[in-house]
Amino acid sequence: MARRRTSRVLLAVLLSLLPVLAGCWDKMPIERRLMVMNIGFDLGEKDALALIPDIHNPKQSESNTQPTPEKTAGPPTLSPRLEGETIDDCIEYSKRIMPRLLDFGLAGTIVISERAAREGIFPFLSWSMFQAQVRHNAYVLVSESDLQTLFSSKTITLEGTQGGNILVSQLNAENRSAGIARTFLWDAYRTYLDKTGCITTPYIRAEEGRIYYDGSAVFHYDKMVGTLNNLETALLTMITEERTPYLYTYRFEAPGGAGEQSRGGGGGRDPQTKGQMEARDDKVSDITVRIQEVKSSYRVRREGPGQYAATIRIDMTGMLSDANPPQVRYTMEDFEAMSVQGSRAIVSDMNRLLEKTQKMNADVLHIGRYVRPINIEEWRDLNWFEIFPKIPVVFEVTLRVQGATR
Repeated sequence: MARRRTSRVLLAVLLSLLPVLAGCWDKMPIERRLMVMNIGFDLGEKDALALIPDIHNPKQSESNTQPTPEKTAGPPTLSPRLEGETIDDCIEYSKRIMPRLLDFGLAGTIVISERAAREGIFPFLSWSMFQAQVRHNAYVLVSESDLQTLFSSKTITLEGTQGGNILVSQLNAENRSAGIARTFLWDAYRTYLDKTGCITTPYIRAEEGRIYYDGSAVFHYDKMVGTLNNLETALLTMITEERTPYLYTYRFEAPGGAGEQSRGGGGGRDPQTKGQMEARDDKVSDITVRIQEVKSSYRVRREGPGQYAATIRIDMTGMLSDANPPQVRYTMEDFEAMSVQGSRAIVSDMNRLLEKTQKMNADVLHIGRYVRPINIEEWRDLNWFEIFPKIPVVFEVTLRVQGATR
């Protein structure tokens, strides 16, 4: 009896291991797959939607290992335009016109055309979220360029790298910089559903065989309503994600400079030419500070039914960048003045950014995430995007310029 029981246990263990021994559940051989590196979505020309998969050309891989004439290999990527009433219709259409089946397992980005984004991106996000093959950490981008052009071999082939993963490579290359916005599929999907902020995605274009990041696309709910330029995007991501290094350039007036001289102050020295025999007459200069550490905090308070106010505190430390002229010599008094003036300049820039995004009805600072827990019952009855454009926001910025990097 014990021996029979042991045999049953062993049989159950072997049966449970069969999927592992087989290698994977999906038995489709690699030769039957078309590996999609990017997933592109657009509005259709004839039908409602268009799917533009960025496919690594399998013949290119074969030509690397087999003596095949170069002309027979074709371009490094294929970007067919597949149209249908739904995304699933587009995939079914691909089965009729292509010899292999689409495989989205390697897709690193989801790129949506601007005209489709302005109509609403939720259908594309929703489809991608619930496809087992698509990774939830895939990047989401919006492009003003035609997606077939964006995915062409001339645009995405760089130093032998083929396939749309060059888009991901560029995003990862800026991993520690505030200069490029980054949005994952899950982040974008969650932001749309919880209604406590707005979606912002990288905004890209293709030009003369290169890909350019032109700031970020801004959404109201799931519809694109505008853009932020590169400088605005860098400032936003530095504050909301505490991402560094961040280079900030502003006008600096040295103590005793032109402004103080005009008000009856003394000195009148130029920080850019201090110590030089032939000093210029200008007393004001542009300086660039490399922000190395950022800490931000939100204080949101309820002031009445449906009335809120926010204070965003930002503490930063940085050093003068190498971008500044090498002949400059500064004193501690200069660095203290740089800290004060830099803090005021960032507050001014943030106020302009807030005014711009409130007109878009887009909570890019995600203040709603701090409003919701204050009174969850009231939140359920609020239309946050009717309240957000009217709430006052105060920015408290402290920038400490600690010295020069040289």
